[in-house]
Amino acid sequence: MFNKFSFKTLSDHFGCWRYYAPGYLDSRDVKLDEKVMSEMLELMGFNSVEEFNKTLAAEERNNLPKDLQNKIKNIFEPPRDQIDLCIPKTLDVCPELINPIKTLKNQEPLEIDIYAMNISKDYDHFKINLRAGIASNKLFEPLTKDLESFTRLAIEKLPSGIGKISNSERLIIMKFLQLNKCDDSLAIDNDFLYELGMQMLFLVESIGIVTICFTDVDGGEGSFWVEGDEEIGFNWCE
Repeated sequence: MFNKFSFKTLSDHFGCWRYYAPGYLDSRDVKLDEKVMSEMLELMGFNSVEEFNKTLAAEERNNLPKDLQNKIKNIFEPPRDQIDLCIPKTLDVCPELINPIKTLKNQEPLEIDIYAMNISKDYDHFKINLRAGIASNKLFEPLTKDLESFTRLAIEKLPSGIGKISNSERLIIMKFLQLNKCDDSLAIDNDFLYELGMQMLFLVESIGIVTICFTDVDGGEGSFWVEGDEEIGFNWCE
């Protein structure tokens, strides 16, 4: 799922990924009770929680067979294509920030990968823990050709590599700030650059892993989504 970066061999399009390590299924609207658990097991092709856990435990973590993953994915909604690219307006020194990226017309569909999964029971409710990711290598491109250099720089070095930004790269940031009618001296403000990078990075939070709709024994109806520890990022295609 995760591609290495290289400034020398970058294409003009890129994707993103969101990885839960580990995560769990959660919902505000429906409980993971016996009824819902039974429906999930039937959709995944298992007769019991014990059979499910035994099957998953016999496989290598992070290397589940595709046919097994496809059975598990029967409880999940196919990933939606719409991605919210609205950068939050929280940078007071640059409130009208132009988003330097846009979505591609010929995207590669987002794909869910299941790396590990386990079901446990706590009294009359169940808990599903899992390691899973969602990603596509081809979702975005720079808004304009002029913004390509900044987009590449921002995705690779903001916020994780600020200490490695060269003087020539800060000039690229200055030009972006000038385009946004911001004080271009902010290009030497590492705190600002970190926040700018974080705001771009969190565009990825509009993608996620969600189950189909279930109804519990009390009539609660809704979907479960993956919560937990996560990593997010963009990935340029080589």
